[in-house]
Amino acid sequence: MKEGTDEMDGEFNRYIKKLKFCESDKNGVDHGCGSAEAAMHLFPGFIVFEATLKNVHQELDLRSGMALVIIWVKSGRILLDGNELKAGAVYICSTHKAEMIISDHAECNGVIIPAYRTKLQYLVSKTVLACIPDNTDMSDTIKNDISILLDKSENMGLDERSAHGKIFDYYIVNVVNDVLRDSFSGLNKQTSCQRFFSYIDRFIYSPAFRMEAMPGSLFMSRAKIYRLTKDFGGVAELMNSVRLSHAFVDILYDSAGFLSVDHMAGKYGFRSAASFRRAFKKKHGVTPGKLQKNIACSYEGGSSFCDGTSCKAWMRSFFLIGVLDD
Repeated sequence: MKEGTDEMDGEFNRYIKKLKFCESDKNGVDHGCGSAEAAMHLFPGFIVFEATLKNVHQELDLRSGMALVIIWVKSGRILLDGNELKAGAVYICSTHKAEMIISDHAECNGVIIPAYRTKLQYLVSKTVLACIPDNTDMSDTIKNDISILLDKSENMGLDERSAHGKIFDYYIVNVVNDVLRDSFSGLNKQTSCQRFFSYIDRFIYSPAFRMEAMPGSLFMSRAKIYRLTKDFGGVAELMNSVRLSHAFVDILYDSAGFLSVDHMAGKYGFRSAASFRRAFKKKHGVTPGKLQKNIACSYEGGSSFCDGTSCKAWMRSFFLIGVLDD
């Protein structure tokens, strides 16, 4: 049995998720009751979180979701798909491959980064992509920045939140991509899944992209491509989801309202503004125009725009498919 509650704090752009578990695993072993609580602080371009796990032995099914998660284990330990995440180190993980999380007790902080900010081929390879050891300049800098953002988050206005967000976003995305590039540089052979997502990485925003050309370009059958993308609803759904997530964050950064729906529709490969507007609302639960108005009012009034609809949309935008709706 799994029970959960959600709390949204509009004033501080904070989303709190609480879960309680009382269930047996697939082998019938009773692990008792456990709990997990995470407070997620929303910034344009990323989410900073702080979480506590107690007696958690939980199977995960996030195949239809894809995001990068930087995890700093402050105390205790976490087993993620059999990989031990030790206190002190910083780990770069993929939600897409995660199947099991186990922890007697752990406190951790971290950052969720949208999947499209790195190469998708990295995210389909394994769960724990890289480890940044404790007591190194890189891990110390990441921990310090996360701590500052968590400490100051509740007192930041939207302008300050956006300014801090842009600085940290630029730094952390570059660090993550450098680490992942080094981790994968020695791999000469790609799996068919990695080869497929490498192709998507190259052509996701290209007007020259043609789905019908994929089988020949990748030397894969249509059936193989279908199997690789069925968890995402197919190739078209996958492509649209990445593009719409990117469009959502573009709007978050557009405090002056310079972006028009026509411009975004063309930039992200939609045939018309109307089709872009429909697809955007279907994925995020809010139209791009309404989102822009909320943000503009928030900047003018100095308050948050994170009402129920916008907050849910913000959370969903960080995954290719919304995995936080249940």
